[in-house]
Amino acid sequence: MSKMNMDTYLYKYCEEQINIIYDELIKGNGSPEIEEIIPLLLFKNILDKISTLKVLKKKADSSIKESSQGIARVVIETQWNLMFMIEQDSKFRALSYYYLALESQLNSQITSYDYHISETQGYIEKNLDNLRLLKDNYSRLTSIKLLNDPAALKYALNKNYGINSKIEIEKKIKIREESNKELFNTIQILKNKKKEVENKLNVLKDDKKFSDVQKEITKSKQKINYPKWYNLKTNIVSLRQLAIFLGRKKQYDGVYNMFSQEIHVLNAINQIYIEDGVAKLQQSSSNVNHTQALDAFSSAMYALTEVAESFLYFYGKVDESIFLRRQMENYSKEK
Repeated sequence: MSKMNMDTYLYKYCEEQINIIYDELIKGNGSPEIEEIIPLLLFKNILDKISTLKVLKKKADSSIKESSQGIARVVIETQWNLMFMIEQDSKFRALSYYYLALESQLNSQITSYDYHISETQGYIEKNLDNLRLLKDNYSRLTSIKLLNDPAALKYALNKNYGINSKIEIEKKIKIREESNKELFNTIQILKNKKKEVENKLNVLKDDKKFSDVQKEITKSKQKINYPKWYNLKTNIVSLRQLAIFLGRKKQYDGVYNMFSQEIHVLNAINQIYIEDGVAKLQQSSSNVNHTQALDAFSSAMYALTEVAESFLYFYGKVDESIFLRRQMENYSKEK
């Protein structure tokens, strides 16, 4: 079985198992519990990201490098999250993951609405100032003296506004007034949407299902301002510590760290080289970009390989897990 065939087989086999597991969850409970579905969704997320990487590695433009490495980085993070979730205390960990992810999402939406409301109010204030100035000038320009002197009125309007009649300035005033009405309506819409999100957040916080999670969050906040779900009930305070706990230190310090540097500003040093003491720009190479996309894909497939058996075992697919292991062992022997 060739490497390409093995990757394809592993992907398709995992995809089939996801569908089987989901159907079984639906038939068993009608609507799966959060703790039942979250590990499945994380595993599906890995497959979805790998599907995207399969497309990217076929391209050869400069954009695929950062795109593919960023996606591979997410795959590795998801691998660690899933491994930790199904390792033990899975119900609590799945609920913690869901609660903190949803809480963060809702809080971000509220912050976003606050920002847009503030920005829109700023536009309204500027519009009102301009409108007052426009009306004051209009009052002066349409004084009895100017109205009795059409030539002087036309000159004043043209000089101040580049228009030739008071009808045009009246149109400007009307446009500003209508614009403000629309902005006021926009603010009300934003406030209503913000209220909806706040209600969702309150429902989440009042849900007794998450009471244990909330207690652990309160404890963690004594040490960490913004706890992650894997901080709860543990001494793990960073993603690196999580990787070490899972026995994935080399993976973190190796490919994950490399992908992180490429995504952030540290990749700037890779865009230059020194020749005779002079810094010069590296020329983008489609071959290099394509190779790096292939590396990202391989790293993602490795992550899938590392977690697939445990995932199947977690959902009671013992025979399927053993079968997959044997298939992978047979492939290793063929190499």
